[in-house]
Amino acid sequence: MRFFNVKTGVALLKIGVRASVLAAGLALLTPGAVIAEGGAVDKRTLKERLEEETARQRQAEANKRQQEERRIQQQQEKKKVRHVVVQRVEKPKNTAPKPPKPVEHPVKYHYSIACPNSEENSESTICVSDDPKLSELSEPACAEIGGHFNGEGICLSKQPCEEKEGQLDGQGECFIPAPVKPVKTEFKECDECPTMVVLPAGSFTMGSRDNEPGRDKDEGPLHNVDINYRFAMGKHEITRQEYAQFANSPQRRQPQECHAYDGRPLPGKTWYDPGFAQTSDEEPVVCVTWEDAQAYANWLSMKTGKQYALPTEAEWEYAARAGTDTARSWGDNPDGACVYANVADLSASKILAQAAVHQCPDGTEYTAPAGKYAANPFGLQDMLGNVWEWTQDCYHSSYEEAPADGAAWESAAGGECDRRVIRGGGSGMAGNPDSVRSANRGGLKIDHAYSMTGFRLVVRINP
Repeated sequence: MRFFNVKTGVALLKIGVRASVLAAGLALLTPGAVIAEGGAVDKRTLKERLEEETARQRQAEANKRQQEERRIQQQQEKKKVRHVVVQRVEKPKNTAPKPPKPVEHPVKYHYSIACPNSEENSESTICVSDDPKLSELSEPACAEIGGHFNGEGICLSKQPCEEKEGQLDGQGECFIPAPVKPVKTEFKECDECPTMVVLPAGSFTMGSRDNEPGRDKDEGPLHNVDINYRFAMGKHEITRQEYAQFANSPQRRQPQECHAYDGRPLPGKTWYDPGFAQTSDEEPVVCVTWEDAQAYANWLSMKTGKQYALPTEAEWEYAARAGTDTARSWGDNPDGACVYANVADLSASKILAQAAVHQCPDGTEYTAPAGKYAANPFGLQDMLGNVWEWTQDCYHSSYEEAPADGAAWESAAGGECDRRVIRGGGSGMAGNPDSVRSANRGGLKIDHAYSMTGFRLVVRINP
């Protein structure tokens, strides 16, 4: 049986109808709207809800890809290898009692061949990670593989590096010569004339930065120089053979007595015999004064009809930098020198008891034959190292009011014209890392011949 109050039932029916009508009205306010949980109305269209859901899915996929990329990158960083150094030493099997392990030279193996992954390791070369395997190697065993010990007891073998035409520095890094830009022109006016390389016009910043290691006060202030003309510079320093054609002529005066780099006279020593062994006529002539270099340039000009001269100091630095702005044409690291220059190297520290040396072997004790080392980006050789080189300029202790057009600075105002600028650094005692820099400069007396000073020439090219 059903019992109900008619009035109460009618009231409840009215309330239900009103609620349904109200909900339907709200839903009709926005096409596609729905009633959310709890009775709330979602007023967005179906298209808007689909777009929001699509964007949410895309963002989730992007987050997933980013996580995967970070994971792959972390794995690749763990596999990075060091591009350093030696050949594996195969230890012969020996059943005899083992001698005590040497303790003088515990070393790390370094290898010059860099492998992108471990599968490319071979019997002769091994890639090592940032946590290299440690081993002990005696000095005789190091010598057997053509190696040498650097100052940290690391055995460095240059055999694999030389296969790539590179050179090891003292830290085991293999320096590979930078590719030389093709020069437009090389010429040689006669058999005994120097080979000349035509250089392009250009601009550069002359001098050194305040924080450059080895910097002297006379290398500043930095200033821009515009060389708006072409000129040709000697590919290398004037050699003994080239100079002999001039020096042996009947009208030539007797050679000047030579001085050591520190100014001490060297009795009986001249360019013929500078006091150290020059075994080849292709080595640079030394023990020549600034006046000798001028006389040779005049003699060559008369012989060829060309205008030969000593380079201005600005021309010299422009050619030495060869478009670079680092301390040296190969970079800021002095230990990359032995690919490009004959300098005070590891052997010099033993022969000359010299502490400041380049941590690499250059294979030469004193002067080296012209063209032995790699060229700079202009195609010029031995611009740094081997011997110091005379320039045309009077020596000034600062670049204040220096010419900005590449011209020689020959004003005596504020300068010393009885001393002329020398550039390039040398080898042996004259070739320490502070000296062998593109901006380094010095001044020597014009009538003194020095045992580590030579020169090269430029020739002007008509437009």
